Amino acid sequence: MFNLTRPAGHRPRTVLIRRHSLVTRLTHWLNAFCICILLMSGLQIFNAHSELYWGQSGQYGDPAAFVIDVVGQGADMKGQVSIAGLRIPTTGVLGVSDVDGQPTGRAFPT
Repeated sequence: MFNLTRPAGHRPRTVLIRRHSLVTRLTHWLNAFCICILLMSGLQIFNAHSELYWGQSGQYGDPAAFVIDVVGQGADMKGQVSIAGLRIPTTGVLGVSDVDGQPTGRAFPT
């Protein structure tokens, strides 16, 4: 039989495996931070004009590929997402936001 017990005071050997250098780690986290900032600024732009066009001009009147808009007025406002003409009602997360107790049409919540 084998003796599998370790002598008293014996600690297992720790092996450090370096997978990525410090420069690689820092540039990864800098890139992740920049992507978050770009996403937040893009969402703010989409709040100002909540239509995404596909094609050459992308001007008002052209059909939009993606739209977040509002249906109804006042307390009956409901959000709606349109993707290539398919209309999908939202549950209040997209399209309508509560600003100072009043429903307001916005692409994303405040």
